[in-house]
Formats: sequence, C-alpha cells, structure tokens
Amino acid sequence: MIFFAVGKSLRIVYQQLGRDLKQDISKLSNPQWLESKDSKAEHFTTVIGQHFELSVRTLKKVYEQAKKEAGFVHRNWFRDQATLNSIDKELESVSMFTKKMSQDYVLAKEK
Repeated sequence: MIFFAVGKSLRIVYQQLGRDLKQDISKLSNPQWLESKDSKAEHFTTVIGQHFELSVRTLKKVYEQAKKEAGFVHRNWFRDQATLNSIDKELESVSMFTKKMSQDYVLAKEK
C-alpha cells in the first residue's frame, strides 16, 4: 500500500508540472544513491521522504475512515479495489497542497 501511495503522489506532482516521471525515476535505479553523501542524494532522500510522509498520512486517514464503516474487515480492506480508489481520491484532494510546493516534490531539478 505504501509503495502504491508514494507512486501515486509522485505521479500527481509530475502531472501538475507536466514533467516526465519515468525519466526522473530512472535516476533512482542505482541502489548506491542512498549511500552517497552528495547534495543529489540528499535531495532524493528529502523528496522521497516527503512523498512517504504524505502517503502515510493519507493511508492512515483512509484506513480510519474505512474502519468506521459497517462490516469492516481489516484483511478485506487490503484486497478491495475501493481501497485503492479511496487512496487515489484522498491524494488528489491534497494536490492543491503539493501544487503550491510542487518543485520541492520532484526528484530531478530542472536545468
């Protein structure tokens, strides 16, 4: 779920900016980027951290809302397509927040 939500939040920001996520995400293909101590690695870490934080807050909110519904079953929540739709909808609703600071939410800085 967390990978789905992080990916969705990245897609939203990149769509807002009209940027190519595939091109930027390929910059993470080298697993050594986490071990680097340069400014690029720090920037990547910060951006992924921001998307992770946004995603965790979103998942918690969607889960708490779902728990209040009659007949809620935890394991079924993970299997239900409606859960992914709820996460999508919630992340879209916070897109105004990310749009204000969208440059802070992209992996590669524009040249």
